[in-house]
Amino acid sequence: SFGVPVIRIHDRYGSLKNRYAERDIPLHPHCLELLDYARKRSGPWLFDQGKWHAQGFQRYACVFLRQKAEIEDRSYTMHSLRHTWRTLAREVNMPSYVSRAIMGHSMGRDVHESYGQAPSLRQMVEWIGRIDPLIGLRPAGF
Repeated sequence: SFGVPVIRIHDRYGSLKNRYAERDIPLHPHCLELLDYARKRSGPWLFDQGKWHAQGFQRYACVFLRQKAEIEDRSYTMHSLRHTWRTLAREVNMPSYVSRAIMGHSMGRDVHESYGQAPSLRQMVEWIGRIDPLIGLRPAGF
């Protein structure tokens, strides 16, 4: 990953929603402490691979948010956080192709937008760094 710390989404432990879902997501500069946390863990450091499937993942992710991340507000779910991410990306005028690559969406809805490669990790890091992760904490739509 060219020296860029990433969370790698892959299909090693089960299928993904689509081909765009397999991706590397650069860590936000304010989240680099996750690396120290991961180095101290034996076994799965973030999510248990056996619980990654569809609705089971959503339930497990909510347990993660409540117990490990200590987010008690039940309006926060993994899916609502995706909506919040997209709102924050719009706030910094992130190009949609960068946001789509980070979120695991197709590169575009028309032929023109679907041509070419996904943005580079360098470009994704640049745009992710423009987002203040501590603003807009209320999930979009709540």
